[in-house]
Amino acid sequence: MKRGNIFLLGAVLTSLIITLDLVWNLPVGVRTVLFLLAGLALTYYAALSYKLDREKEALEDIIAIAKEIEKLVAHKAFSWPVEEWIKRVIPCGEVVYGLEGENKGRKEVLARLLAGADSEKGMIINHPSELKKLGLKGEVKSLLVLPMKNEEKEGVFCFNSQEGGFSRYDLTLLKLLLDKVTKEKRRMVMQGEREKWLRELVYVMLRALESTTPLFSGHGERVEKIALLLGEKLGLTEEEKEVLSLAALLHDIGRSIPHPEEEGEKDLHAVYGAELFPQDGRLGEIREAIYYHHERYDGSGIPEGLKYDEIPFISRIIAVADVYDAVVYINREDENLNHDLGRAVIKKAQGRLFDPLVVTAMEEVEKEIEAVYSAAR
Repeated sequence: MKRGNIFLLGAVLTSLIITLDLVWNLPVGVRTVLFLLAGLALTYYAALSYKLDREKEALEDIIAIAKEIEKLVAHKAFSWPVEEWIKRVIPCGEVVYGLEGENKGRKEVLARLLAGADSEKGMIINHPSELKKLGLKGEVKSLLVLPMKNEEKEGVFCFNSQEGGFSRYDLTLLKLLLDKVTKEKRRMVMQGEREKWLRELVYVMLRALESTTPLFSGHGERVEKIALLLGEKLGLTEEEKEVLSLAALLHDIGRSIPHPEEEGEKDLHAVYGAELFPQDGRLGEIREAIYYHHERYDGSGIPEGLKYDEIPFISRIIAVADVYDAVVYINREDENLNHDLGRAVIKKAQGRLFDPLVVTAMEEVEKEIEAVYSAAR
């Protein structure tokens, strides 16, 4: 109930008592009892109003936090502000999420509390004297303990130095929040494992395809690593880097597709490779990046002769990584250039064949790129 409604109720009750007194000339004792009852009613409604408002706010916070969790899962972020979320949902001054990082003395006390707490009902202690007996120092007046069995954290401890203490409803809210956190983290880990497994499968298939042309063996993986170094330096988002990674890895997949060759025909392996992918969604973005990776900055490339910003940015990144690997690695050994000469070739063609912004990024990560080849050899 809102504060204005409580005042209105008080005014109505007061008017009713005054009216009864005027009509029946109530004895002083009766009048006193009526005003006392009215005060008790207002106190009850005020307390109920506060409780309902706080419960509503807590549930709204949990809904808002659930949306934040969805965003973190989408961005594959493993660092979650769980302690801050708990403080938003229940009234506590300090939150300990797991025992890691606690000093030895306090850790032993908290471990004993965890061992004695019910895994479902948790533990609530609202008596400061009892907390001191347990060995907890400071101005702690109440404590809420919730074990987390078989999870990454042993349990959660909420400390409160204010009056009021914790309630069973606080424990219910905490369990609701942590169940959501645990479920979504587990889902994100499983999704990550699945993606890792699928990525390894792509590597295996690509290696099998590249083995038919030994000159190109490992080319896709090296181009992917270089492209990701460039993408990171250029500030790509996680979603863009995911597209860049797969497009760079598979940019030459069209070379494995048999097609009739005519004299003077242009090398259209980028087109054939892109046609393996659907046009919609994330795979459509990979298709586009592969399709245009042989376009050149001045419009002299294929298949459509696009230039400048007409060429997708990811394709411009792959173009630099692709040619760099070609000049320093995939020619015959006596024809390969060293890294300094390889960078010079790319730099000389910036503004003509390559995006100057991407070339600048390449120069800024030259040591990291060289490390790619140290690991490859």
